[in-house]
Amino acid sequence: MNVLHDLKDALDGTGVYDWLEVEEFNRLFFASVEAETLASILDTTAERFDELHEEEKIDAKVKAKQFVKIYAQVACIIPFSNADWKMLH
Repeated sequence: MNVLHDLKDALDGTGVYDWLEVEEFNRLFFASVEAETLASILDTTAERFDELHEEEKIDAKVKAKQFVKIYAQVACIIPFSNADWKMLH
């Protein structure tokens, strides 16, 4: 699953999110907190995304969509133990 590693590395490199934010979002999401609490984390990442150049935005969107699509397809076939991939999905 090198392609998932490569896509995750590329997404990590965009600077749109901090890994601690991903972990916090997942913790809160699965604790069933109010949507407003989750929105504050998403707003921060959206602001960072808006600061990217147009080409960087397009590239990040493509890679994020590829990651989600590939992960979803492969997860149906192979059980994953990679928590980082699950949190990004």
